[in-house]
Amino acid sequence: MADHKRRMNGGEAMIRAAMANGINTVFGIPVVLEMCWDTMAKEWEVDVGQGYQTFDPAEPDDNQIGKAVKFLKGAKNVMIMVGGGAQHASAEVLNLAELLNAPVTAFRSRRGIVSEDHDVIREVLPRDGYFVEEICQVGFTSYFGFPVYKPRTYVTSGFQGTLGFGLPTALGVKVAAPNKAVVSVTGDGGFMYCMPELATAVQHNIGVITIVFNNNAFGNVRRDQLTLFDGHLIGADLVNPDFVKLADSFGVKTYRVRVPDELRPALSKAIDEDAPALIEVVCQRGSEASPWEFLIG
Repeated sequence: MADHKRRMNGGEAMIRAAMANGINTVFGIPVVLEMCWDTMAKEWEVDVGQGYQTFDPAEPDDNQIGKAVKFLKGAKNVMIMVGGGAQHASAEVLNLAELLNAPVTAFRSRRGIVSEDHDVIREVLPRDGYFVEEICQVGFTSYFGFPVYKPRTYVTSGFQGTLGFGLPTALGVKVAAPNKAVVSVTGDGGFMYCMPELATAVQHNIGVITIVFNNNAFGNVRRDQLTLFDGHLIGADLVNPDFVKLADSFGVKTYRVRVPDELRPALSKAIDEDAPALIEVVCQRGSEASPWEFLIG
């Protein structure tokens, strides 16, 4: 999906050509260099060009638009896949979708450009609230199972897949949007990566709500070890602290729930209080259902 492509044999030649001319001046557009890990780890002396400082926005091409209209007129079962460039074009995308009677889909942080509430109901979290996912079972499930209503309200780690990013990221989201509800969902393993940031939340009164799904394991790793490695478990089961007592010792408001009917009122109360809060959802180890059949087929 690129206008310009180039293959060079040898990492040094590729790097020198790109850097000497300025990565952006080679093509006049942003360029990504793809290379093998062993190439990426090597070092060379190169001259770095100045590159472009600004980019002029592209003008619409009436000829290309006409071709697209002609193509769509003859198409059947049209589906619109929106990308990040459409974050400011919600109304236009929705108008096009209604004109074509086409469903709209997106992936991760692009979701919400067109509201996903036509056929589903999302409880408790306000329509303009922020949802910060995490690298965990509930986070993976949210890729397809959590409806998003507005652009940029579904915050993800993108392709980095950074375990433990959820809580500190949610703190930043809440600081940027102090009048909006911000909920971070995380597993117990990922939560412990940045757990001390609870102190930051209390010290600066950052009203993030952290929902910890505690199954005393790195659940995804554990399932892979059971199914792909003949049940050989290593480093997957965890010995956790009492999360309620731990968070309470920081001065965080705490809740412990076991079923959805207990989660709803706890989350609703935490949102109303708009203060640092932790909700532990107690899960039996190994009881979660795998979301991967819905993600990779």
